[in-house]
Amino acid sequence: EIFIGRAADCLAKQQVGDLDVLFLDHRGLKYHEDLWGAEPFFAEGARIIADNLLHPGAPLLLFALGEAGRSFPATGPSISMAHYDFTLSEVPEFLHWPPLDDLLLVASPRKAPPRLPRSQDLIAAASASLMAAAPPDLRSL
Repeated sequence: EIFIGRAADCLAKQQVGDLDVLFLDHRGLKYHEDLWGAEPFFAEGARIIADNLLHPGAPLLLFALGEAGRSFPATGPSISMAHYDFTLSEVPEFLHWPPLDDLLLVASPRKAPPRLPRSQDLIAAASASLMAAAPPDLRSL
């Protein structure tokens, strides 16, 4: 069965069995929420596919995945994290001029994935990371 719409909305409204595939190709700022909401429903061997990670972007999903494995950005084609195995692939943006590369994520949860942090926790952690990396004269602004 195929459900169309944000995963969080579909899961709240429908009686859903095990999810074999979660395809994220909408508003990137909501990808992490949809992944978080879908986690309890993943079937064994489920796949998560997320498009447009750079353009327009899914910064909180990338940050959450990176924090979970402490290994983003990738130095190789595949990243192994504590709760997900995933591959980031560079793909050309469809019908974009001038040509533009984007990232596509294909992931598979391991046995019992934990819930991802809530949005406000991710934003606070990302802000703290950015502040720590900022030059001292900019931290006081």
